[in-house]
Amino acid sequence: MYRFIAFGHSHIVAFAKGVYEYQASDLPNEAPRIESRFVYLYDPAFNPVLQGAAEGPQLNPKLAQQLVELPWDFVVLVCGGNEHNVLGIVRNKRPFDFVLSSEPDLPLQPGHELVPEALIREVLNHYMADSLQAIRAFRLATKLPVIQLEPPPPLPNRHVLAYPRELARARLLRKKIAPELIRYKLWRLESDIYRRFCKELDISYVPAPADMVDENGMLAEAGWGTDATHANPHYGIKAMKSVIDLYRARVEEARVS
Repeated sequence: MYRFIAFGHSHIVAFAKGVYEYQASDLPNEAPRIESRFVYLYDPAFNPVLQGAAEGPQLNPKLAQQLVELPWDFVVLVCGGNEHNVLGIVRNKRPFDFVLSSEPDLPLQPGHELVPEALIREVLNHYMADSLQAIRAFRLATKLPVIQLEPPPPLPNRHVLAYPRELARARLLRKKIAPELIRYKLWRLESDIYRRFCKELDISYVPAPADMVDENGMLAEAGWGTDATHANPHYGIKAMKSVIDLYRARVEEARVS
């Protein structure tokens, strides 16, 4: 039995639904059993998430209490993750592109202004500041193993535009949505910021399931949610299995050592 508590922003919904579907399914004997609790960080009952001075905020005591209420094995964080969409869904008034240092051979968009990756990183860091502070506060509030999930890949442009509840918005976006390759680069850069930050804090970072990323670096169709930016419970199940596999591997490593 694996017992964990998860905290997160909007992407936690797919993860939670996936876990609940997994728990309710007819599991084979070898499948790991799990007990979990999910805390939505937009819930007014837990806001503000951080309290105290801006230079050293602490976790809301109600959230800290959740961490000790049961003998959890580990903590899962699904903090932030849509910051790349702030820059990527609607094309900037001055369309830009950049060389992604981790994949420098990716092509550049003709006619787009070339800007330094460092500038885009700085802008993303600004949008990610609250999420990064929350991650730090959770790490400082517990000695349990902490795992942060990588945000899901961006959804393909055709899905963003076709989502029925956003038809009016889609008509406005059709000529202004950023190219998928730029949206992919922004997602990878955002993920790199989260990964590096987590490494500094001794937080394990679980990448998006490989089979949930299509050949263009977008979210695979099997993982599409019912809006323009989120994944579905099927993606959540895949992410949950990645988390369990990671934690199980850490337990085995501890036994060997």
